[in-house]
Amino acid sequence: MSHNTTTKQQQDALTLCEALLEDLNLTTSLFESNKEHRNTLIDDLKKHPDWKLKWSQSCKRFKLEDDKHNYSDLLPKKTTETLIRSTLKQIESRLSLLNDNKLIKEGGDPLIPEIDGGLSLKFIFRNLKNSGLQKENKKKVPPLYFNVPDSGRNISNMFLRVYRIINNC
Repeated sequence: MSHNTTTKQQQDALTLCEALLEDLNLTTSLFESNKEHRNTLIDDLKKHPDWKLKWSQSCKRFKLEDDKHNYSDLLPKKTTETLIRSTLKQIESRLSLLNDNKLIKEGGDPLIPEIDGGLSLKFIFRNLKNSGLQKENKKKVPPLYFNVPDSGRNISNMFLRVYRIINNC
């Protein structure tokens, strides 16, 4: 067989790849066309009354090596105090991660409720909280997920705030 001819199997593989690329482009274009709506949702999150609330420190501690089943027990309790503006700015500086394609594919969309296939609390705790902080921690932590570590828990705290608002908890 010459190099210029393709087998039926190769042609089928090419057809499948083309179909997958077409589907991926459609998914990407739907995501892009929906971006304005997503950004409106993100702006609305910052206006939610719970967005600015401080959380109590009295909650169960998460350990990556534990296989917890009720992650809601790990959520800190809300207080009536509000965060200072500089803390809010740090958390809000990570809001662009809500549109991260890798996160949406692997963990679910953080802008829809978990029950509808959105980002799960388990994913936040097991993959995002303390991610990339192996050198600073003696305890086991997840590897770097985004291109920046979860220093000061700004990334995971932002996702937990969004989770609580989206899931009404």
